Amino acid sequence: NTLIKNRIDEFVKERSEFDLDDYWAFKSVADETKAMIGEMINCSGERIAFLDNTTNGIIWLAQGIDWKAGDRIILNDVEFPANVYPFLQLKEKGVEVDFIRSTNGIVTAEEIIAAIKPRTKLISISFVQFLSGYRIDLEKIGKVCKEKRIIFSVDSIQGLGAIRLDVEKCNIDFLANGTQKWMLGLQGLAFIYVRKEMQDKMKSAPVGW
Repeated sequence: NTLIKNRIDEFVKERSEFDLDDYWAFKSVADETKAMIGEMINCSGERIAFLDNTTNGIIWLAQGIDWKAGDRIILNDVEFPANVYPFLQLKEKGVEVDFIRSTNGIVTAEEIIAAIKPRTKLISISFVQFLSGYRIDLEKIGKVCKEKRIIFSVDSIQGLGAIRLDVEKCNIDFLANGTQKWMLGLQGLAFIYVRKEMQDKMKSAPVGW
């Protein structure tokens, strides 16, 4: 995309030849970008934060929740590793991970919902699966999560930018998205969305300015 390439070239030139450390110019662009992302997924720009990749976004969620031994997480056996290993690490805290087995590379919303147990605390799923391209019904899962007070996390990198996604309509509590795929951004830039009610329950991990 020529427009994107030209903007990147302009940015590199600005930072190498002119305003080398213009924080306020950067902040203006950052605020504008958050607002645009918010418009894309139907939330306020204040609900968006920048990170370096999808994995670290999911790590923030996994490490930010107050887990109790016996809490359960629902994943599936065709997820991209970014949406698996941060949660597997929680086994050292006594958290149980329930993997749903796929059929022909597909795990449906109905199968995810059927796997919910009394101690299920979180469900994490990809918007679009990286191997099969299967797009799951997020709205159906989100409705049940809201009813049962289960945290609903979505890795949206494989779909966002090509397909519309509404975090309110789908009752998504947390979303992580690298920008290098359908959003046509650069490697090393990602963002997270955190619902206000979810953020109030989380600890910041790690803490920075």
